[in-house]
Amino acid sequence: FGQFFERPQALANGDFSVSALGQDYNSLKLRIQTKRASLFFWKDAWSPYWKATVNGQSAKVAKAMGAFKAVALPAGESTVEFSFSPGALPYALGLAHLLFFSFAAFGALALWKGREKS
Repeated sequence: FGQFFERPQALANGDFSVSALGQDYNSLKLRIQTKRASLFFWKDAWSPYWKATVNGQSAKVAKAMGAFKAVALPAGESTVEFSFSPGALPYALGLAHLLFFSFAAFGALALWKGREKS
């Protein structure tokens, strides 16, 4: 097991089958049938912000081969959902932009007031 594929599609051999149920930029939903407990590898960059569920239960997203995602599956049919949620990162970036533009505005105001006094 450990087949790599670029886009969700149906794949099968004697030991497993995979079919895509949905995908967008931040999520992926698959139906996977395996004959035995397996480790499913997905050829996409691992990040600590990826979360996964297997059959509706939270599952650990492991780092596979140093760069990719993997999740443990039980034997039989499983529905696997990966979702990307960067946590506080968007808020931190928004705050950084706000602070940058605030300092730029205060700097421009100080320059304008300085020229007004001259």
